[in-house]
Amino acid sequence: MSEKMSDRIKTREWPLAIFTLTVQFACGAALATTVYSTVATMRPLGIAVFPAVAVGMLASLLHLGRPLSAGRSLSNLRHSRLSREVFVTSLFAASALAYSATWFGGWVEWRFALGIATSALGFAAVIASAMIYTVRSQPVWNSGWVPGSFLGATLLLGASPALLMGLGTQGLAHQRALLGMIVAGSLLLSVSIVWMLIHVSRTRAERADSVTSEFSPYQFTARLGITAASSIVLAGILPIVLICINSLAAASLSGMVPYSAWILAVIVLGTALGRMSMYEVQAGQQKF
Repeated sequence: MSEKMSDRIKTREWPLAIFTLTVQFACGAALATTVYSTVATMRPLGIAVFPAVAVGMLASLLHLGRPLSAGRSLSNLRHSRLSREVFVTSLFAASALAYSATWFGGWVEWRFALGIATSALGFAAVIASAMIYTVRSQPVWNSGWVPGSFLGATLLLGASPALLMGLGTQGLAHQRALLGMIVAGSLLLSVSIVWMLIHVSRTRAERADSVTSEFSPYQFTARLGITAASSIVLAGILPIVLICINSLAAASLSGMVPYSAWILAVIVLGTALGRMSMYEVQAGQQKF
């Protein structure tokens, strides 16, 4: 990779991270609020679904060299993964607008049906986004750990705020379903990160004779290892440990209420670190 291209990746990876994370949050939030479409405490999260998608789509424009030409990305739906991603995400955004409106306006009649449609389109958008990365030209991304991490983040980012916002007001049955989503998301994200490290190690070994770097491979390994380990601890291990401790101490998780904001912040930070490690390995494959 040329120095110019390397600099461009460094300066433009954050819009992609914001885009993927916000779309995954919106999808997970749509699913969580659809399951509990009659629970009043879910209203702020239901309203937030569309704004999250909108923020992500706007952030993605900053990744483009010519943002005003973004509409052209829809011109090749048959052959372009990017075109399909933009198309499906746009459908998700339109459905999210209608779904968030039902929460904002207090309209219950069509909420569940719209929630199902929005969640389905959201998962389609998440998978379409993952497919952008799993291509032969990007060997460190061309693996199942990418869609695995995307789906894990979707479950974790959607269920954790739903659970924490409803602590002390939801019944145990509601909590258990959200707990299941959080545990599944945490495990899937953690497994994907470990899978990423193994896959990157193998890819680097295969490319060791064909690339050079101004940096030590040990520096890259240390940076990636710290980021990945932090993500596993914050978004994988810690949520499960806290849930287990509180579940053993009481019949509900109401004891977590005073710490809910901090817990959510830690989970979001851990998920974000996991996403940044994804872009770190892409830069690293060109350096080592």
